[in-house]
Amino acid sequence: MRTTAIINLKGGVAKTTTALNMAAILAKDYKQRVLLVDADSQCNCTEFFQRDAMHSGTLADMLRGLAPCIEHSRFDGVDLLPGDDSLMDLDLTKIETGSASAVCLRELTAELGDRYDRMIIDCPPAFNAASAAALVAADEVIIPIKLDAFSLRGMANIMQQVSNMRKINDSLTVAGILPTMWYKSDNIIEAEKMLREFGLPVLPHVRRTNKVDDMTFAQEPLVISSPKSAAGVDYRRVVAALM
Repeated sequence: MRTTAIINLKGGVAKTTTALNMAAILAKDYKQRVLLVDADSQCNCTEFFQRDAMHSGTLADMLRGLAPCIEHSRFDGVDLLPGDDSLMDLDLTKIETGSASAVCLRELTAELGDRYDRMIIDCPPAFNAASAAALVAADEVIIPIKLDAFSLRGMANIMQQVSNMRKINDSLTVAGILPTMWYKSDNIIEAEKMLREFGLPVLPHVRRTNKVDDMTFAQEPLVISSPKSAAGVDYRRVVAALM
């Protein structure tokens, strides 16, 4: 099983949108068995695929040492390890000091290796216990980024956090920087060029479209709700590049 963490310390860069659509495309187009882990206390992945379902065991429970409860989602081929708002209460120091909770998500990947082809972890916009546990478990990270000056300046911070986590997980790699909400302008084109000149792996960009907002109301991934939209086409290009 290949484990991918979708992470950026900045909010509003399409981390959850990326996680949802990647999971759906891998399941629908590539017939992969996908486990989507909701590590964000906002729980948007959980709400998107499960609506108002009651959950008997969440990621927060697992990080506290309790048994996880993996559920089937509404989308064929995608299972869910749900999140809840208690994720924000977890103690980061327990992860940083290498306690059992730090590696429980990585142990889960070993246990489920024959059951799933891919685990995708939607991380919060903060470096907390859940995001640290995700980086301990992951084989690779994808870093969605909105191409503005603030986000570009923040890249050094997230890259440093990834580098720090290699002290615990020395196999962690950066699968790619993913420019999101892309549109044609001189600044955006130059910013994307700068990323490539930094020597970072840059994935195909995802164009800006209101179909992404529509997707959240429909609670259907773009591969269902709007497969021919700019973002729908682009996310398929991203997954193809990763595959």
